[in-house]
Amino acid sequence: MTSDKIPAELRQAIQADPNREFKVILHVTKTDPAIERRLKEAGCHVRHRLTLMPCYAVTAPGRTILELAQEPWVTKVELDQPVHTL
Repeated sequence: MTSDKIPAELRQAIQADPNREFKVILHVTKTDPAIERRLKEAGCHVRHRLTLMPCYAVTAPGRTILELAQEPWVTKVELDQPVHTL
């Protein structure tokens, strides 16, 4: 279910401004050229492809993120935020 894939806070931000560009991490079942092509066709700017944990760092309009979250190969969507080490 799509609502389980997107945290409530991110979903609310997207719904408030669906045309705004969001930087998100799309967790997928696997990284694959066909999936990357689908992301680009949907209007995503693919910034990074991560293979250790299969996911893509993308920038896309909120409405596109909501649509992609419905795909069976998308397992989770989260806001892309800086990571700090201790």
